[in-house]
Amino acid sequence: MRIAERAEAFARVCEALGVQVESNRVGPRTAAELIGMNPKTFGGWRNQGIGPQAERIPVRGSQYSYDLNVLAAWAVDQKIEKKF
Repeated sequence: MRIAERAEAFARVCEALGVQVESNRVGPRTAAELIGMNPKTFGGWRNQGIGPQAERIPVRGSQYSYDLNVLAAWAVDQKIEKKF
């Protein structure tokens, strides 16, 4: 699946879950769920500097957020194939 298609799939999943996407960004829990990871593992990766790039742009009470396009590119690069 290409990056744009994956980003669109992520946005559809967020909509189905009732998660608001703000400026194409989601919080860490939602990002972890989108790629099928445990949020604690995902947070650990962020602290270690591995995993998708997070930015200090607050979204829904979280200090960090993930751009859906960056998250999708990382998932494609890592060959993460969570089925929706």
